[in-house]
Amino acid sequence: MGMECALWNAMGAEIGLALADSSEVGGNRRIANGIAAPEVPVLAARQLETGKLLAILFIVSIHPTVLHEDSTLVSGDFPGHARRFLQQKHNGIPIVTLTGAAGNQSPRYFARSNTVAEASRLGQLLGDSVAAAIETMSFLADAKLAVAKDEIAELPFNEFPTVAAAKEREDNYLARFQKMRDDGNDAHATRTAETDWFGATRLRQLAELKASGALEQGSRLSCLPVEIQLFQLGDWMFLAWPGEVFVEYALELKKQFPNSHVITYANGHTQGYLVTAEAAKEGGYEASAATFKSPDSPRALLDASLQLIRDSAKL
Repeated sequence: MGMECALWNAMGAEIGLALADSSEVGGNRRIANGIAAPEVPVLAARQLETGKLLAILFIVSIHPTVLHEDSTLVSGDFPGHARRFLQQKHNGIPIVTLTGAAGNQSPRYFARSNTVAEASRLGQLLGDSVAAAIETMSFLADAKLAVAKDEIAELPFNEFPTVAAAKEREDNYLARFQKMRDDGNDAHATRTAETDWFGATRLRQLAELKASGALEQGSRLSCLPVEIQLFQLGDWMFLAWPGEVFVEYALELKKQFPNSHVITYANGHTQGYLVTAEAAKEGGYEASAATFKSPDSPRALLDASLQLIRDSAKL
């Protein structure tokens, strides 16, 4: 039905691309002022004859976690509030938000509280930045669109402890979190300790699945092969990756191709995070909640994406 509606309502249009900024909304969630990707790619379409905006898409590399898992509300968190702001400003046009490489990014050190009001405040900041970017856009009526894809047949599976060792680890992480909470430690550090406990719980579950033989069988059915997509629009390139990927890999891609932008949670999933070698060694929340081995697996996505871009440039 959506495709039919698009055909019935076809009209001349032009596309604009610009960068907004999320540096006031979020950043590295494990290290204050740590590595982050504040650029927010914004794509807008407008009617050719009238200049009326038709739709807006933006990609933000931040977990939408102003509200935590203990919230009982159904919410789009800060991206939802940014969408609402932009829809009010532009007469209810479609607004699409996508998540970039946000595996280690969140509002943790930026949110003043874990409330709807705070999600709204951060969403307003993001919406203002997106709106400002649209005001500076140069629009093109003849932007070239090209698409390509590749598949990675296999990713190496993570190594897991015995179930007994994983349970001991889970208990230790829980005790550490409870002590920090009871002692009134820094709220940000305590939240990190809490998520490390979540990761340890997930690691114990993965260890149980590994021991039963269900982990690899289920993962092969649901996660493999891994599909990567490339969308090139004018000079900009969008790479669609599955999983929750640490921002370092998107930044490494951008070093070689500055106009490239990663979209995650795409083309299925990888049942967990794809982290850096340092994070894998540290063994925190993200590294513990990972089915596939890092840094080998995210490096495979990066290398395949680089080759896909190079191959597409030859066509």
